[in-house]
Amino acid sequence: MHVAIDLGSTITYLACWDAEESPANARIKVKLPGVAELNPAIAPVWGRDNLHGYISYIYREYLLPSRKIIESAALSVPDIFSLNQRRLLLDICEEILGLPQVMILPHYMAMINGYHLAHDNLKGDILVIDGTSPP
Repeated sequence: MHVAIDLGSTITYLACWDAEESPANARIKVKLPGVAELNPAIAPVWGRDNLHGYISYIYREYLLPSRKIIESAALSVPDIFSLNQRRLLLDICEEILGLPQVMILPHYMAMINGYHLAHDNLKGDILVIDGTSPP
């Protein structure tokens, strides 16, 4: 089973599909409370304890009951994380999901890949404009 998690502070999306199936025919497709919404008492939101608890929750409540072996996983994150934050997230996901490698994509890149999978007609160059203000 392939797992895709679109992590967000307020909303997270989870989709899972079998290797021989199309992502459009996902066996699991749910909208969940985001990292900050599930347990608002834990700070920082993107800290180790909160992320570990959150990914464990997703695994325990949605992935484990499917009784399918997880073959691959990809995470979409709302921003471009620092190298330390990416490593932290990768370590947590690889440990909980039992995978040697997990992919992380910025949210807008995951959206482009998802569109391409669904329509298969993406041609030409892509311009991505990030609307957030610089720090």
